[in-house]
Amino acid sequence: MTSTVQHIKFFMTTIWTKCRRRKIQINMIEQLLPAFLLGLLGAGHCVAMCGGIATALGLNAPGHLGYSLLYQVGRISSYMVIGLIFALFASLIPQSFIFYLRLLAALLLLGMALYLSGVWNALAGVERLGKVLWSLIQPLATKIKRPNSMIMAFVAGVIWGWLPCGMIYSALGLASLSANPLYGALTMLAFGLGTFPAMAGLTIFSQSVIKLISHRITRIFSALLIFFLAIWTAYSAVEAVIS
Repeated sequence: MTSTVQHIKFFMTTIWTKCRRRKIQINMIEQLLPAFLLGLLGAGHCVAMCGGIATALGLNAPGHLGYSLLYQVGRISSYMVIGLIFALFASLIPQSFIFYLRLLAALLLLGMALYLSGVWNALAGVERLGKVLWSLIQPLATKIKRPNSMIMAFVAGVIWGWLPCGMIYSALGLASLSANPLYGALTMLAFGLGTFPAMAGLTIFSQSVIKLISHRITRIFSALLIFFLAIWTAYSAVEAVIS
């Protein structure tokens, strides 16, 4: 037991040392803001992916405001855990490969823009990879029909937070850029807060929100902004190499 604890301590110390050596500092403009905007602007994707789930769980029923809010907290908590894991693995990547990680993040954002615009579901392949993990979690999700307590609403959110989603994977690309577990979790928190208005709207003002978010003009406008985020992310990658 003592040996196991020592190994874990050594592993975490190594990760922390690598993060400090790289002198990684959180930059709100470069990481948190794009993640928040991605969540906010990708509302159309949220409606398509999770609208049915909210209805099936009864979260948009009258008097279920508390359940709905705890479901959102659980969902965002899962995003933070996934962001932490991805950034942890990114911290093990040699510094020379960070450039390619930034380009990958830009490509994922571009894929999200293409999806929202209706041009091409560029992230379908990435979502299929996520279904491998989801196949292990799905049996738990199917057991939760309609939460009958605050705790079960939170648990439902935690489980459904692992649903394969191209927009989440795009945000994870941003979270990985920090190569720091704490910053990765914070990036996904920013992303989750960005998705909150649409997801909370689904469960509180269901039909009116769906009509607004699903409107073609809204989706195209969002796609254009995410496209510029992708260009900006790619530019920052090139600029980091040049400087």
